[in-house]
Amino acid sequence: MNAQLIEMAFSRRQLNKHMSFGEAIALLWEQGMISKGELAEKAISHTSGLRQQAKCHKGSDFEDRSDSKFITVTYYKSTAYACLKSIENKVGTLRVCVHEPKTDRYYYFLLPPRVYNNYKNTNNS
Repeated sequence: MNAQLIEMAFSRRQLNKHMSFGEAIALLWEQGMISKGELAEKAISHTSGLRQQAKCHKGSDFEDRSDSKFITVTYYKSTAYACLKSIENKVGTLRVCVHEPKTDRYYYFLLPPRVYNNYKNTNNS
């Protein structure tokens, strides 16, 4: 990593603090510097044994042609919803991780193509 860029991004106090690897990851998460989607993809790969595709592979994240998605529940007045976006190029099962922030719980779903194919070309996902 570029040391100069790191020094510009963080305060001297943050850089001088001794922290565990977990604390460093938590700091980067809080700062929005870790992609939740990529972290979910890595977690799925690690826990399931699925091999990840190269980053440039279009349409799926894993060698079984499945794809991971991370969604956070959004609240509007008394309604809670979670939107599944960017599915137009997906070809296999979607491995969806939904974070519900009020309870800080995670829910996991497997959606085969027959469930989401009708929504691929709409804004209604």
